[in-house]
Amino acid sequence: MAWVGKTRARAKINLTLHIKRRKTDGYHELESLVAFASVGDEVELIADRPLSLRVTGPESVHLGETE
Repeated sequence: MAWVGKTRARAKINLTLHIKRRKTDGYHELESLVAFASVGDEVELIADRPLSLRVTGPESVHLGETE
């Protein structure tokens, strides 16, 4: 039997985002304030299977083909 891992990826809401100075490595410093919602996505990993994505839920019909 293949290893299975499940977790919930809680939704993050960005309340503010300030892009600061550009650093020498080309990236920018960021300042943000976030809140985590009580809702989120369920993520499941199954070893020894091809990589795939399946989207389910009440709004998934609006996303088109998902497998």
